[in-house]
Amino acid sequence: MDHSLEPGFRRWVGVIRLQSVATVLAIAFAVCPHARAMAAPALTDAETALAGDALARPDFKQVVNRIAPSVVGVLVRRKSMEQRPLGEVSDDDLAAEVQNRLSSHDDRGAHLAARHGMGLGSGFITSDDGYVVTNAHVVTEAEGVTVKLNDRRELPARIVGVDKDSDIALLKIDARGLPPVRIGSAQQMQVGQWVLAIGTPFGFERTVTQGIVSALGRSLPGQPYVPFIQTDVPINPGNSGGPLFDDEGRVVGINSQIYSGSGGYMGLSFAIPIDVALAVVDQLRATGKVARGYLGLNIQDLDQDLAAAFGLERPHGALIGTALPDGPAARGGLQAGDIIVQYDDAPVEDAGRLRALIAGSMPGRPVSVMVVRAGLEHSIAVTVGLAPEPTVAGDDPGAAATTAGTVGTVVSDVDPFLRRQLGMPQGGVVVVKVGAGPLAEGGIRSGDVLLALDGVVIRDTGHFRTLLEHLPPEHPVALMVVREGVTGFVALKPPAPRPVSLRTTRPQ
Repeated sequence: MDHSLEPGFRRWVGVIRLQSVATVLAIAFAVCPHARAMAAPALTDAETALAGDALARPDFKQVVNRIAPSVVGVLVRRKSMEQRPLGEVSDDDLAAEVQNRLSSHDDRGAHLAARHGMGLGSGFITSDDGYVVTNAHVVTEAEGVTVKLNDRRELPARIVGVDKDSDIALLKIDARGLPPVRIGSAQQMQVGQWVLAIGTPFGFERTVTQGIVSALGRSLPGQPYVPFIQTDVPINPGNSGGPLFDDEGRVVGINSQIYSGSGGYMGLSFAIPIDVALAVVDQLRATGKVARGYLGLNIQDLDQDLAAAFGLERPHGALIGTALPDGPAARGGLQAGDIIVQYDDAPVEDAGRLRALIAGSMPGRPVSVMVVRAGLEHSIAVTVGLAPEPTVAGDDPGAAATTAGTVGTVVSDVDPFLRRQLGMPQGGVVVVKVGAGPLAEGGIRSGDVLLALDGVVIRDTGHFRTLLEHLPPEHPVALMVVREGVTGFVALKPPAPRPVSLRTTRPQ
């Protein structure tokens, strides 16, 4: 036999065998109705629809062909990195260095080019007369910005405005007849939805990646006003500022950050919702800066124990740790311990959502705030103020827990100097040392000032001892704490039955 024909012959025999098996099965099913019934149980309409959806992937070829001309590369010239402090070289500078190394046989020359401060990012066109949106961190400390269009033209860009709090920057190039993106809405997105990114990762222009929405409304450190879209779309340095599209080619987000231990993609990407971004862009285009709403609140999330301590069936809403004196919230009647569950008809599931809602409110506008206070709902009218500069987000005093509580705990009365600093009229104790017990388990640490326990103001160290001895055994209670100037709450769980050992000191 001619061995050159053998592979094809084997495939031919394989086809015959498969066809023969199919024929046998067809005959068996024809003569045996029981086999037909057992082999394929009927699908419900819902199951049929679900199976159809699973097989129906978007036609990304058509989408990409339509939207790619609206995506641009952003080349940034900065002052020499040798003059910049350690730690200020961004991921997008890394992208420039990688691309320089790949495009040159001389590593020394490529390294030198990157050291002269060339950064890479992405962006997209929002108007036919040359407005381009990207990330603020892409153009930080820029001495010059160039926008590279899909047709390979490179045009100098002017920075119209930058908002670091939302990581949005608006650029302007001198061009006409450009193809702007179609705008979608992040508010209509759902977890599991297909999304698509186009950008310049590591300098590789017009790179297309796809994935799904992994989560919505994520809060990230340093950007309290952005409820991020989390995706599993592969994003790398150089993608920053590029658009995130839905399966119909509409922009729903701006790729901004990744979670990575290596500097590269690890499956967790975060995009700024386009609704949030455009509200910033509109202000940058009109005035070059952003005015944000402000209520004068320090707020935090509730866990299961805090929710139980405040009588909620489940953790939701934003707990007020402090309503700053003379702030808009305090003037409207909001107070520490209130739990905001609705803001101007929008439900509030967590503190991150509330921060975004407040920041997006126009200063001077009256809003209705629904709070839970002492187990009852109250609607309170508040007039939004103007956020001061710089805007600072309140910390969660329960965020950093230690492993130290009641047995061996040392507390002191608040001395007059600290009382004046904190603006405390009376009461409260300072934690000097934390021992084992419910205080440690609740996250209390040395230096914390304890103001109230289960709604009762702590008068002094002796009173605090009495309150601890009479903690209710059946459910957690809320402890009001001042930590590093920020007031909040932590939940204390009922202690195991044992004597309370608490040593107190007096200020010297």
